[in-house]
Amino acid sequence: MMSKLRFIVLILLVFLDLACQSSIGNKATAIPLPTIETLPTVNTYHVIEPTFTATNVITYATPAPLDEPLPFKAVVQIWTLDSNDERIWSGSGTIISADGYALTNAHVVLSDQFYEVDSLLISVTVAEDKLPVPMYIAEIVVIDEYLDLAVLRFTKDMAGNQIEYETLNLPFVKLGDSDEVTLGTLIRILGYPSIGGETITLTTGEVGGFTSEAGIEGRAYLKTTATIVGGNSGGLGLNYKGEMIGIPTQLGYGGDDNIVDCRILADTNQDGQVNEDDVCVSTGGFINALRPINLAKPLIARAMHIPNATPTPPDYLASSFNESNPDILFYDDFTINKGIWQSHDQAKLVDGKFTLSLNATNDWTWTTIEHIFRNGSYHIDISKIDGQIDNSFGQIFRFQDKQNFYSFEISSDGLYAINKCEMGIWHALIDWKSSSLINTITYRNQITTMMNEDTFTFSINGTEIDTLYDSTFSQGRIGMIISSYSEPQVTIGFDNILVQP
Repeated sequence: MMSKLRFIVLILLVFLDLACQSSIGNKATAIPLPTIETLPTVNTYHVIEPTFTATNVITYATPAPLDEPLPFKAVVQIWTLDSNDERIWSGSGTIISADGYALTNAHVVLSDQFYEVDSLLISVTVAEDKLPVPMYIAEIVVIDEYLDLAVLRFTKDMAGNQIEYETLNLPFVKLGDSDEVTLGTLIRILGYPSIGGETITLTTGEVGGFTSEAGIEGRAYLKTTATIVGGNSGGLGLNYKGEMIGIPTQLGYGGDDNIVDCRILADTNQDGQVNEDDVCVSTGGFINALRPINLAKPLIARAMHIPNATPTPPDYLASSFNESNPDILFYDDFTINKGIWQSHDQAKLVDGKFTLSLNATNDWTWTTIEHIFRNGSYHIDISKIDGQIDNSFGQIFRFQDKQNFYSFEISSDGLYAINKCEMGIWHALIDWKSSSLINTITYRNQITTMMNEDTFTFSINGTEIDTLYDSTFSQGRIGMIISSYSEPQVTIGFDNILVQP
């Protein structure tokens, strides 16, 4: 039986060998057998690294290097001083010009309900690892409490000497464009935070968003993840180019016990109310706010031009009227008394200014020249010499007599109005409006009325604020006016009166 089985197997092997040889020789197509795809072997201990090619690159967010050296020497520490030269609280500021202009927050330099700020001490940064050095006394030139911004000017050294601006040559920072900032933009904050030690401190973060605000066109705040703590307010927010794009800003300030970046957020004393009796909670490490630098630029422009706001006439202009100069219809800087202004006990020339004064409540007075104007741009520089808050002062134009004229007035508390007095009856053409353009700190302002037939355009410190149309008076004299209300005493100085075509 076994021999028969072996014989059969041998026959089958011979047959298969012949079949294979025949198939190869005839190049016949073989039908493939089904195959099973094998799974790749997984090496559990092998870490696969990413392959970096031109089309397959993994990138990681890293801070962009500054194109310019970090401008830390442009950052100053600002100390408020009382009348005894005692320090009250501190904040930060940024030098924005070589001749001593600086930008900060309004709340850093203003008095509060507990402390009266008498002067401002400026300590400059001499080295990144050194304490700031007290060097200057500064004054507020322009301030906007709504925007919480202030422009300062260094005025004296520590010995009380007036600064010679031509030779000052301070390090300053360039201004950037905050409208170019996008979500995720890396930002650096320089300042003197109260919990960062006593030397200049750098923190970094990114722009986390933008905030709008009523009355502000465009971006009101840049939100950032950079840590901004007490004392850093008013400091420097930089882009990668080393340009200033924002001012670290926190609302509410009251000195060391109520630091800028500490807010009342919880009922810490468990009396059922969240109020000033509770302990404030530090917001450092959360999203904080910067005012965009573009909101500060109009204030900076005003600050740098207010002392010479009125265009200076040519040297050859020897008299008020000069028909040979078509660019000037009238000019008076009150260096001499030309006898062309109506004078009385309340209207007189004093120290190179024409002054108007009142000593009673709810009163007003004025002065004019006899020359008649129809159209033109009427500029005048105004400064408050004495008085409280409840008063106003400005221009009168197309004056017929005491009972018929137009007036454009600003007030000591930052309002403006345009009125028409017709047959002795006052009409508010534009009722009192608030304007951040009015300097309510130094009370030095320039106002302008553009007269063009029945169209009048009004400006404060070089910025147009309103336009109206009225045809009651077609021409008339120009002059100055002041008014008192609930407070009696006020003296206003007028200077550099200029009328141009």
